[in-house]
Amino acid sequence: MEVQDAVYRMEPPGVKLFEALHKMVVGIVRGVQEAENPGKAFETFWSKNGVEPVMMWMKEQRQRMHLSEISPPESFVDIDVGTGPLMADSGLSLQDEDVKLAIVTTASLPWMTGTAVNPLLRAAYLSRLKKQVTLLVPWLSPSDQMEVHPDGKVFESPKEQEAYVRKWLKNRVGFESDFKLRFYPGYYEREKGSIFAFGDITEYVPDGEAQVAVLEEPEHLNWYHVGRRWCDKFNHVVGIVHTNYLEYVRREEGQFKSNMLKVFNDWVVRAAGVHTVVKLSDAVQEFKNSENITCFVHGVSPKFLEVGRMVSERFSELESVKATFVSCMTSSETSRENLPAQSSPLDDDSFPGFDKGCYFLGKVLWGKGYSELLNLMQSCGRNVDVDVFGGGPDLQEVENEAERRHLRLHFRGAKDHGDVDFHRYKVFINPSMSDVVATTTAEALAMGKFVICADHPSNAFFRQFRNCLVYRNAAEFSNCLTKALAEEPAPLLPQELRDLSWEAATERFLLVAEPQREQQDRQMPKMLDDITARAIWHTHQGLQHFEAYRVAIGAPRGTSSMLPDLTDVKRFEMRPAPRGPVFLDSSRDRLMFNLSSKVAKVSTSNGKPRDGKCTGTCAAETGSDSSAAAAARKTLRLKMEDLPRSAVLLR
Repeated sequence: MEVQDAVYRMEPPGVKLFEALHKMVVGIVRGVQEAENPGKAFETFWSKNGVEPVMMWMKEQRQRMHLSEISPPESFVDIDVGTGPLMADSGLSLQDEDVKLAIVTTASLPWMTGTAVNPLLRAAYLSRLKKQVTLLVPWLSPSDQMEVHPDGKVFESPKEQEAYVRKWLKNRVGFESDFKLRFYPGYYEREKGSIFAFGDITEYVPDGEAQVAVLEEPEHLNWYHVGRRWCDKFNHVVGIVHTNYLEYVRREEGQFKSNMLKVFNDWVVRAAGVHTVVKLSDAVQEFKNSENITCFVHGVSPKFLEVGRMVSERFSELESVKATFVSCMTSSETSRENLPAQSSPLDDDSFPGFDKGCYFLGKVLWGKGYSELLNLMQSCGRNVDVDVFGGGPDLQEVENEAERRHLRLHFRGAKDHGDVDFHRYKVFINPSMSDVVATTTAEALAMGKFVICADHPSNAFFRQFRNCLVYRNAAEFSNCLTKALAEEPAPLLPQELRDLSWEAATERFLLVAEPQREQQDRQMPKMLDDITARAIWHTHQGLQHFEAYRVAIGAPRGTSSMLPDLTDVKRFEMRPAPRGPVFLDSSRDRLMFNLSSKVAKVSTSNGKPRDGKCTGTCAAETGSDSSAAAAARKTLRLKMEDLPRSAVLLR
């Protein structure tokens, strides 16, 4: 308790406010100064009628400044920091074998989320190409580990978790990888469903290894980042956008807060100096002052591709058997009795055939596609069986709503998509409109299944595959469902398997993340952008030192400072949830409700709720269509429309 009081005790607000304003003003002045004295730059530009003298002077100033500010962390004093990050004209290329990449992500196994799995696989395949890769992942307190890890798994030390990660990785990719795995102290925010860092993550990369930074979720990593600017630490900074936070906030908090977050995301990414933003799809926002490239730079693990190859081979053999049978039956010289005995290639135990129908897999949150799934299954006119795999905070509500609508959805619990039980399903349904790109969709295609997905930017990459069935409305969804259940998927072509592989994804990443030289006519605008970005950065950093500001944007108190040791994260196990006025984290607890309870309150025969639960007189349970029940449902629907879309279903 004494430690907690020390952590959360605040200084008098007047003193803190003065310090914050002072730092902000000094930051703005420094931002202009560090932009290499714009007045002198412009004077030189106009007098010489060219930008080359200005750029040379800027380079000299920047290099002199960096050499005077190098101060590596104590734990890395044995590392040779050399002359600091390379300059833009030094010929740095991601194609070089000895290039040093630091991949920073916001999650780690055994949490089976995209930001844990995909950066890990990216590190493995980059190291396979002889790149010098360091993967930075968060280390959580025991209570946070129990919150995010399946079955409440807890590691006693980072070394134990690293052994688990490397064992899982070897089983998944089939080869040993030699990248470095480092941990930084982090904490889990339940209301956001995200992990954030204590202090400055850049301190966990020695200056001698700081050439290229790959920020997995650059906006997420910089919301509460305190410390060195990424582009000052690294020569080249690449951001990979995984998550459509704007869509989640729009569903949870409304359009206004989504617009606020869009501006804030752009603010922090621009301030951090991210040179290239790689968007997995156009479902996410554009970021100013960065090169925006849309490219799917994720791949599918070999185990899924092997299933796809096996399925394709089996069906090719089956087609060959069918063709032989037809040829023999149409020949006048051959009778049925003379046909050679042939067993079906699908009789092999390794692949018994697609003897199961439809399934959906994903974390059970309304915003993860469950609203769309229930709406489509109800309105398409075909009530088919769908097995749902996943767990999450909205599981009970989704189950209740599916039962209320009399839909044949069967909830099977959480399961790894690589489990052999999934081999027998023929159709993967993914109606989510909040994904950037769904890894599960790529995995299902790799396993040779039909995939039914929406006509949405997040699915643009998958449209090229023959087994991808795209719909725009409920009627088209019904047609896709009919086709998928009646036909067999087409065998995967070699090029399709290649496009889905991590080898191809890594090649795409190296291509789009390559440092680009600025054209001569773009150097002056680039300098002005740098002035603005540095001013924004120092303003943001000045505010980040003001505790009330951090709390207002949703950060817990006491998380801005570096921790002396990773084990110090235990001090924050009992921290209170933040309740900031700007991004109010309590909104989910406050607005999410038990749907069946609300239905009971307005549709019981006597108009009174019965202990907040649906009873035998509830229209949702009995399925009665009386005018009173219909009126009650209409009233409830109007009330629902005032709540976040993730909390309720609007249809």
